[in-house]
Amino acid sequence: LAYKQKHLLYAASPLMNHASGNDYTYNKALCERAAAAGWEAIKLANKGVYSLVPFSKYTDQFYKVDGTMPWTTETILQRVERQSGSGRFSSAVRRIYVPASFGGTEYCHGVNQLFVDRFEMADGTRYKPEYDNDPTKRWDNRDPRFRMSILVDRDKWGNHVNAYCRLWDGPPTGSDKTATGQAPLPYLVKKYWPWGVNNYDQKWGSFRFINPRMRLAEVYLDYAEAVTAAYGPTGSVPGSNFTAVDAINFVRAR
Repeated sequence: LAYKQKHLLYAASPLMNHASGNDYTYNKALCERAAAAGWEAIKLANKGVYSLVPFSKYTDQFYKVDGTMPWTTETILQRVERQSGSGRFSSAVRRIYVPASFGGTEYCHGVNQLFVDRFEMADGTRYKPEYDNDPTKRWDNRDPRFRMSILVDRDKWGNHVNAYCRLWDGPPTGSDKTATGQAPLPYLVKKYWPWGVNNYDQKWGSFRFINPRMRLAEVYLDYAEAVTAAYGPTGSVPGSNFTAVDAINFVRAR
């Protein structure tokens, strides 16, 4: 049901709708079908089959450092990876998310400013470019998912004295090593990379990493998009009083 909603929503998107010979708008009929599939999945969740995990356990969906398999009540489908420990760090996370300064690669995945600016403020208002010069707003007082997902310049991400993010542009300052070549962009993906799992601290003995293929949170967000396009933000699937706004707020509340 989750994938049925996702694929119908893709097919309904303005880009795919145009590729199907229509205009650059949402295909309302496909959005209605997508929302209906999503509502069926949400009803299963409401029966206790799935549920969003508390925010304090959010990272359990992606990694664990106690040797157990990352998996929660929010996980709908994932590929199970048997590898763990330093091998899992070296073969997966190190190559994708970890910069050279932590034992990774200068070609690691980064996050650009346009993506970072999409994270709202803690009160729900939009981030504004003029906040770039205000340290209390630029990286703090943001939607909690920002700090859960992103590492910024000079963040410490381990116990070792050198385990901090050198992401500035320019020459070294004091005893700092140069940041040149350490990362392609000034932000790092923190979401899949636990504290201390790096070449300095080497806390990877019982490390396991998974990236779920489908989570319940995505079902709610896809439902919100499909319902908005089909019935409006305060509309809902026929027979339901669960609106697009309700779905967004359900995830935000977590």
